[in-house]
Amino acid sequence: MKIKNIKVLLIVGIFISAGFLWLEPISENVSGAGKNSGFRTLIDKKVTINPRSTGKYLIRKTAQGSQLSMLVSLTSPGELGPQETLTVTLRDGQRVVSRKALHAGDPDLYVPFKAGVDTGEIEISSASVEGNEVSVKVLEWEKSVSNELTIESEPNDVWRGE
Repeated sequence: MKIKNIKVLLIVGIFISAGFLWLEPISENVSGAGKNSGFRTLIDKKVTINPRSTGKYLIRKTAQGSQLSMLVSLTSPGELGPQETLTVTLRDGQRVVSRKALHAGDPDLYVPFKAGVDTGEIEISSASVEGNEVSVKVLEWEKSVSNELTIESEPNDVWRGE
């Protein structure tokens, strides 16, 4: 009887494993940057920001006014101490588009924005005593997608739509 139970558990385990392998490609396409998804990936990387240092990442030049979005997130926010932060700054040339301090309680930043005249840049500065892994993703929205939707995008320094 015990051998039969072990065989059943093995078969169930194999089916569960096969299910995870089968679902894995689907989860990659859900990110929205797959082929024919309406998005083009400009940056998609995981980087380690060393203690008390700064990393800079250039955003590939796109047409002025193109709809872009940026997601920066700590991969292990629980590793940060209570007073430790990573500050993310999104720039268009010298102009700051967005800035936020990431910490254990708020470990990510998502910003939809319009490409400006200058090349965009993401700067991540660490006020941490240990290195931290960060995921950085920037997508360019295809015109067909961005024209169908009303998207609040930075810079947005006026109270009504333009």
